[in-house]
Amino acid sequence: MRADADADEVMPVSQPQAASRRAAGLAPRLKAALVATRPVALARLAEDAQLPCVVIGCTTLQRGRATLHQWLATPTEHTGAEEFDGAALIRRFSALPAQWSALPVLYGAGFDHRPELLARIGRRHRLLGNDADTLGLVSDPFSFAEIARHLKLPFAAVSESRPDGPGWLARHVNDEYDAHTLPAHRVRGDALTRYYQREMPGRRMLALFVASGRRVRVVGLGDYVMDGHRRASASRAVGTALGVVELITQAANRLMVELGLVGMHRLDFCVQGASWVIERLTARLTDEMALFEGALEAHLSSVMDHP
Repeated sequence: MRADADADEVMPVSQPQAASRRAAGLAPRLKAALVATRPVALARLAEDAQLPCVVIGCTTLQRGRATLHQWLATPTEHTGAEEFDGAALIRRFSALPAQWSALPVLYGAGFDHRPELLARIGRRHRLLGNDADTLGLVSDPFSFAEIARHLKLPFAAVSESRPDGPGWLARHVNDEYDAHTLPAHRVRGDALTRYYQREMPGRRMLALFVASGRRVRVVGLGDYVMDGHRRASASRAVGTALGVVELITQAANRLMVELGLVGMHRLDFCVQGASWVIERLTARLTDEMALFEGALEAHLSSVMDHP
């Protein structure tokens, strides 16, 4: 296993790089279906990249400008976080007009704990990102904990049942914005999508990285702020100033080699001094891509280059 392949490439997507991709005509040649429970931020990215999309989400949204040809809505199931009605979503895909029926699919939130739903979509449409099995493996906190241990990556401990004592968080697999994350002692009973994770000290951050199956590149770093729900902002501490970018790149490369990752990913972690601990990996498109110039173009380039 080449755990150190291309580990020295730590380079945010710059405006000239993004401009060159647009000039190459990558996005305009492609049309796609974009599906996410809350697709607004990703739809804006698609519009900025001049990528014609049909957008499917949980809520009825205002039609975008010319590049966003159609909004479709599916009903919402209230299970602690917004999610798709699976049968309604499949019906929406089946009912797409002929000119959209064979589109490749970009996907965001809504499938982390339901990879079988993504797999059904993937039977008829090319997925522009990781396949359903990879998403399911990474999204399951206990499976990912085993992967992290196997790769000797620092990972915050997880538990299926509520641990005794302080210092644990109750989380949901399908909670994109941490809106339902609470100290473990404040919850009663265990929900189907709930798990518990050790609360780590230090600065809560994210790293976006893009994988092509052959190489990894860090796109940017962000800081998390909790204000009722989690929000992210771009961090200026990019490069050697923070001291963890090289570690992140090495970890991302190991994960790519082990799992065959492709496209954009978000790695959540805590950093304290020279130490860092991973909280989770999100192996799909996320709203935080809007923080970094050219992130969607970088995703498309890596996916289209992947065999």
